[in-house]
Amino acid sequence: MGISFPEVTRFITIKNTGPDDGSADSNLRVGFSNNGVGASNYLILANQESYSADWRIMKVYLRTDSGSSYNATASIIAGLTVDPREWDNASRRLW
Repeated sequence: MGISFPEVTRFITIKNTGPDDGSADSNLRVGFSNNGVGASNYLILANQESYSADWRIMKVYLRTDSGSSYNATASIIAGLTVDPREWDNASRRLW
């Protein structure tokens, strides 16, 4: 599953919140392309594990690890960058 962001991120935190039925552990693959999480270019988050980094991305891909028999759920927090060309004159004075 791909998660898109409306702007480029400054940072991102992803947490594997566990299987959707609460029964057992379920590993979560995290990557930057659908091909990556489907092949070998990903990192694995165990149940209740989180990862934070200063990633500049527009999309992140999540997938239940093939070794898991349950679907994983996730929580994502991302700080977004702002294009300075979108600021109005009033907000520029506040900075």
